[in-house]
Amino acid sequence: MPSDLRTELINIVTPELAPYRGPILFDRGGTLLNDENIFANAGFSLVDTGKRKLLVTCAHVWSGLLEEREKDERVRMLLCLDFGAASRF
Repeated sequence: MPSDLRTELINIVTPELAPYRGPILFDRGGTLLNDENIFANAGFSLVDTGKRKLLVTCAHVWSGLLEEREKDERVRMLLCLDFGAASRF
């Protein structure tokens, strides 16, 4: 695909998808959200299938979270759903 067409498609699609994607942060379960507790990050998308509403991320992100939780049960996934504070899961 020519780069100018790719850029045009990105410029059209990105604003449409922006409300349905965001960052995931992984922390060690500290009481305060700060840089010292965060050890990794990734991205997610929200998808409405018509039957279910899903949060989608890459398989390596999810398996990485599970591996870290085996080592330390305090590990949490934080979703940034808005520009405010992250939500812990």
